[in-house]
Amino acid sequence: RRILNSLSSAFGRMIFGAGFIHGDPHPGNIFVGEGGSVSLIDCGQFKALPRMQRVQLAKLILQVDEYQKAEGSEAEEAKRKLAGLIRDFGVKFMPEYEKDDDLGAAVALFLFGDSDRALPGGFSTSELDDKSPIKLISSFPQSFVLLGRATVLLKGIAKRLEVPFSLAERWSKGCKLTVSAASSP
Repeated sequence: RRILNSLSSAFGRMIFGAGFIHGDPHPGNIFVGEGGSVSLIDCGQFKALPRMQRVQLAKLILQVDEYQKAEGSEAEEAKRKLAGLIRDFGVKFMPEYEKDDDLGAAVALFLFGDSDRALPGGFSTSELDDKSPIKLISSFPQSFVLLGRATVLLKGIAKRLEVPFSLAERWSKGCKLTVSAASSP
């Protein structure tokens, strides 16, 4: 649990603080130190995130957190907003699914949501499943690939360790700071 917390904190600081994404987050590039501290090495593959893209990402992740806490009609509105934010980030879907809010929300939740929560629209949380929302994406920004690698690693570790885990919840403080800083002169 400490390693997972350290890793998610490191990625959160990297993305929302320093403004880049480590592009090769595999176990060989992660050193685990005393007390569960982590060090990420081999930053040869990375993507800088411009401020506006970090702000968009922060808003998207905060909306994932809001969706996960919403109930009833509030959940429907939160899902609609979430789908709009994923599209605004530059994710495009297969033509017949362009306006499918369940799909848009499912992609955002797949990447940043609680790993134990069912996805809207009956989509699968397994990226290899025929009902994976990832299979209906037609294009996305390059930074999304690297971001996806990091989130899949973190959520995979949590699932393997059977630890309840939500990146949206874990990164919400950094996301709020990013959005707040963007609105300050």
